[in-house]
Amino acid sequence: MTPLTINIGTSPNSKTGDTVRNAFDKTNKNFTDVYTKLNLLSGGGAATATVDIIGNVSSLSGTVLVDATTGKITTASVPDNVPLIYQFRVLFDGSGNLSSAASLPNGWSSSRSNNQLTITHTTGRTLKTVSYWGYSVAIGYRLRFPSAGYEVNIPASGNTMVFNINAAVTGADLSQHALVTVMF
Repeated sequence: MTPLTINIGTSPNSKTGDTVRNAFDKTNKNFTDVYTKLNLLSGGGAATATVDIIGNVSSLSGTVLVDATTGKITTASVPDNVPLIYQFRVLFDGSGNLSSAASLPNGWSSSRSNNQLTITHTTGRTLKTVSYWGYSVAIGYRLRFPSAGYEVNIPASGNTMVFNINAAVTGADLSQHALVTVMF
């Protein structure tokens, strides 16, 4: 409801404003409306209310914290002492050779050359940790450690990571995949 405004008249005791009864009636209606909306927002009542934020949510310094288009928290808003953790899949073809990467985070990309997979990320941070879980239907997931099976080059800076994968010994059997978790 649109708030009801009490007409206070043109001057004190001019008797040109609302009567006392009308003024308190408007007051009651305004409070009833406010309490009804608060009750809905707090989860009370039969209905729920949705409040839309129009535009980005930004910090006082202007850093975008929540992107209005995606509705997601931006990595720029996460303090450096809080790790950023992502997962993606490495896929293998029916011969057990590296095929591609899948389920990459938004803005990331991949390129493949033989059994070498290069992932380019957009975090703006240096990669700290990688875990690689090979998957097969018979066994399920199992953690694979860097060995002759795979190695990952983690540069000291920059936005790429390069996986050299020998599918035959990584635990990702024919036509299966590996789940890669990276932490920045």
